Amino acid sequence: MSSEVKNLFELEVCLKKDNAKSFLSTFKKVIASGRESKCTLTRNPGLTIYTPNNPQNLSAKKNVLLLIHELSRTGAPVVAVDAAKALIKNGYFVTVITMRRGPLLKELLESGIPVVFDRELELTYDSRIIMEAKNTPMYVDHFIKSFDQAIIVTAVYCNLIHRLNGSTKTPIIWWLHEGTATYDNLAPLMPTTIIPPIRVYTGGKYALDQLRNYNLFYPAKILNYGLIDTFDPENSSTSHDKVNFILPGSIGKRKGQKILLDAIEILPPKYQKAANFTFIGDIVSEADIDGKNTKNALLSASRNHANIDYITSVTREGLFDIYKKTDVLVLPSLDDPMPVVATEALMLEKIVLCSDTTGTSYYLKDGENGFIFGSGNVPKLAEKIQYIIDHKDDLAKIGQNGRQVYLQNFEMGIFENNLLNIIKEAA
Repeated sequence: MSSEVKNLFELEVCLKKDNAKSFLSTFKKVIASGRESKCTLTRNPGLTIYTPNNPQNLSAKKNVLLLIHELSRTGAPVVAVDAAKALIKNGYFVTVITMRRGPLLKELLESGIPVVFDRELELTYDSRIIMEAKNTPMYVDHFIKSFDQAIIVTAVYCNLIHRLNGSTKTPIIWWLHEGTATYDNLAPLMPTTIIPPIRVYTGGKYALDQLRNYNLFYPAKILNYGLIDTFDPENSSTSHDKVNFILPGSIGKRKGQKILLDAIEILPPKYQKAANFTFIGDIVSEADIDGKNTKNALLSASRNHANIDYITSVTREGLFDIYKKTDVLVLPSLDDPMPVVATEALMLEKIVLCSDTTGTSYYLKDGENGFIFGSGNVPKLAEKIQYIIDHKDDLAKIGQNGRQVYLQNFEMGIFENNLLNIIKEAA
């Protein structure tokens, strides 16, 4: 019997006997022996373990579990993976558990972080099932009991928090990044109170305000995410012949692509000729009627207007290439707690023009380090675009001021210090 098979068998025994004391050490043996492999447990087929080729910090005495609902390249999963990397850098053994795989799986494994795909976590969408099964251990219970701390990302796991609330002894950080679009559906399912050692943090003041707006008065604090600084002064030029605007994001009503299209339509001809507009993104679901209608409108606009371009998908590297030619990032979102693209733009000294229902607006002063307009107000957005075009010589200074917003609030070192302090407080 190979060491990998032997260790997997021992892990199965730990699960069967609910042996939390031996679970983590056995799990680490599995990770150590299964270099760059994928294995699904025989007796517990709901679990698939992905082991990295070079697992990090296996001998660490500080162990953190990170629950991410999906591994897509969207806002919350991206910043959660960055948090995992920050913990690895500071000597923690980190494992990620998810209910949906995606492109970030490869990135985690390349960073030396094991990933557990737990099919059973899909049950957490059904509050009745998960609460009725409260006294029946789930796979995730074994992990949470065995690790020193857990970070649970997004309100999607609200039913799991219900299950743990008042019963867990493991310190848990519940890191929320949601706005109204999520709480319209999930607020009725959220716990009315949070019992220590569970603690709530939000990704910015906008996300915190949404909790309050839905009468969820947890003793929550703000934990802004961080981004690694990739700024290159040589790519910060805003001296293009035309002012180049971009709007990246999933296509649909919430992100406001139609709002920007309508604003472009009412621009006087001389301003339309003085600017280029690039939309980047695609619909998330074929069932999203608003998204499909918006996509059709974008396709039509890109065919009929020389100054409008529409790209359905782009890699992260491709987006940064587009940033090099960008002057202004437009975010006309109706509800957008703290978009990563806005923080990237601030970092790169690009102008951020956003609605006041975008979380980034809380950190901006209109006309000083960015531009803000009233949510859904097409004429006001058009006015801001005209103003920016008329004052294109001022954009470099405003972009420099915007970068200070990034350095003071979202720089990775600041995030690392805040996260480590929060974890140490609960230890």
